Amino acid sequence: MAEKYCDSLEKNLFKGLDRESILKYEYFFSSIPKDLIKDENEFLETFKSSVKSICSYEFSESNEKELKSFLKAYLKTKSNTPKTKVEVINPTPINTAIIPVFR
Repeated sequence: MAEKYCDSLEKNLFKGLDRESILKYEYFFSSIPKDLIKDENEFLETFKSSVKSICSYEFSESNEKELKSFLKAYLKTKSNTPKTKVEVINPTPINTAIIPVFR
């Protein structure tokens, strides 16, 4: 996630979206399994440290506050989202001998 964050800073992906923090942080957190984050504060410190070591970016107080508030909201939303069970599907292999080839 830190690499994704640094990449977005480098490419200015969120320039002009200062008021759209939901879009910005949804982009980062959506790929993280909820059960990966056991302790919010520990996660944030690790994340900030990783970002600093990868791209030398220091979080401002307002960015850190924004990040914390979105993480809390994101985790709450994720925990309230109904879970659906997906069954494994075993696709039937295609016999390439029966596929017509047009030349």
